[in-house]
Amino acid sequence: MITATVGIQLLNFFKEPILKLSQDFKDEFIDIVNNGLSEFVDNFYNKYSKTKTFIYRDEKSQLL
Repeated sequence: MITATVGIQLLNFFKEPILKLSQDFKDEFIDIVNNGLSEFVDNFYNKYSKTKTFIYRDEKSQLL
């Protein structure tokens, strides 16, 4: 019984800082998505989607 009330008190004490951190993380995540994640994925795909194979040694071929 005593440990439950201590747990509730700890949750109440740390609730505001945890909520503030999660809000900051959410805002940062939205900024990352809006400011270049799609461009990064496109560049990564274009760079690694083609490769030379045993059959076509002189030119790159599409992997998928």
